[in-house]
Amino acid sequence: MSNYRGISEAEALALLDNDIAAIASWLDRDIPWWQRLSDARQRALINMAMMGVPRLLGFKRMLAAMQARDFERAAAEALDSKWADDVGERSRRVATLIRAG
Repeated sequence: MSNYRGISEAEALALLDNDIAAIASWLDRDIPWWQRLSDARQRALINMAMMGVPRLLGFKRMLAAMQARDFERAAAEALDSKWADDVGERSRRVATLIRAG
């Protein structure tokens, strides 16, 4: 029997913090207007970017709606996707963040 216990919760949180910081840097570079969004909407984009920033950038209609501050349309675009089908309830929580901000 191995004594390996995996990583601790503190280590997992440190890895998550590093991932979030890396995603934020990518978003700063690729869609700088994201910084003007509410914290909730920024969290929604970070959540979606966990699948990879290049995949997030493929949500062109959603991002255009967010940039235009049409958050109802942006939420609808997020939900009208294979991603939403794949992640289920998570997509509805993210869409609520986008819509309600």
